[in-house]
Amino acid sequence: MMLSVLPYFLLLVLLIPGSIHTALAADSVVPKAPVTVQDKDIVKAEALRKKGDYRQAILYYKKGLVSSRKKFGRESLYVAAIYHHVGLAYAADKNTDRALANMLLSLEIKLKHLHPEHPALANDYNNLGFVYKMNRDYTKALEYLKLAQLLKLNRYGILHPEIAAGYLNVGVVYKSKKDYKRALHYYRKALEIANKTLPPGHFYLISVYHNLGVAHYEQGNLKKSIGFFQRAIALELKNKKLNAARVAIQCDYLGQAYQKLGDHQRAVKYFKIALNMQLVRFGKSHPQTKASLDKLLAAKKLAASPGSTLGR
Repeated sequence: MMLSVLPYFLLLVLLIPGSIHTALAADSVVPKAPVTVQDKDIVKAEALRKKGDYRQAILYYKKGLVSSRKKFGRESLYVAAIYHHVGLAYAADKNTDRALANMLLSLEIKLKHLHPEHPALANDYNNLGFVYKMNRDYTKALEYLKLAQLLKLNRYGILHPEIAAGYLNVGVVYKSKKDYKRALHYYRKALEIANKTLPPGHFYLISVYHNLGVAHYEQGNLKKSIGFFQRAIALELKNKKLNAARVAIQCDYLGQAYQKLGDHQRAVKYFKIALNMQLVRFGKSHPQTKASLDKLLAAKKLAASPGSTLGR
């Protein structure tokens, strides 16, 4: 029997910083409560978790666990759900070991009530996959994410946004492994389904284009990379609420791609946009702002040199 657990907690738009670039964490979905919460401490914990006060949330979850174990039994599905939410809070607080311990305990209890391929376990498998990815245990991450995808396929069929999100999640793990060929395979599957099931501008669709851009950039397919980043930005601009953080990342990639192609004027253009957005978001003294400024100054120097490309 294959143990696994789910990702729902992350819609990021979490942005996961890399050593040089920052990539969208497209493997993220907002969590859904597995049960109706009734205990007052659990209600308080949920509110604190949603506000981002994860450590206080964990304290209230633990208080709620004490009373819930007495009321429902130590191995009830209700108690299992609370353990999973404790795991979500620990994961959000970047304590992945405790997150995994609580999520695996939750799964262990659930498997005493449910078949391993019960559709209700898809979220558990998915979240565990995400936390294993945080721990850079990519083998376990893929195991859980693929099991979650299998359950979703059985439940929804192929043409459903959840299936697009699942393929995107798997692709992101392969990207983290630097297996860009497999990453592209899953991104393309995600894009095909997302285009058929989601409206333009949806987060999943933007994330697919973004990640296709990253994968092609890392493989040196710069012109393809530019095309996908520009599509992502075009969709971003159609949204009522512009996600400036994502657009800054995409413009940074575009600046680097154009610079590698020798088109320094266009590199300057995109580095300027990225810098302006970083200034608004972080201020002048933040390391990301300083890094953007350094890239812009280097591109300007190259653009001013004799023989610089003036735009193609």
